[in-house]
Amino acid sequence: MKLRFLVFAAACGLALRAADLPALWAERVKSCVAVEYVTETETERAPTVTLGTVIDAQGTIIIQSGAIDPRAALWQLKDFRVHLPGNPIGAAAEYLGQDAFTDWHFVRVTDEKIRAQLVSITQFAGDGPPAAPALA
Repeated sequence: MKLRFLVFAAACGLALRAADLPALWAERVKSCVAVEYVTETETERAPTVTLGTVIDAQGTIIIQSGAIDPRAALWQLKDFRVHLPGNPIGAAAEYLGQDAFTDWHFVRVTDEKIRAQLVSITQFAGDGPPAAPALA
């Protein structure tokens, strides 16, 4: 009997937690954007779209290291645009550069109106001290 009660209580707890997922998603999806840009060579224009994460209130977006071809010169990277979820138009952005240690790339939204709609991922950090890794 106790086992049934514990299983029922655990299932109710999971259901209550799952009810918060849509609210959490709606809040955190404002930190995710699509970054579109064009690599222009002598013979073609190659459009690329990749995922970006907003990392500060100034509209700076971090892009994974493999998203931009390392063989492309800076002058070949053109027409950066940032698309918010559900917004196909997008906003102009500028390429800031690449971090030499991590190889991640950085882009900043130039449109203040769009920048105000973005939420930095750091806003969701916990209130307590950061968790320290430990062996179990």
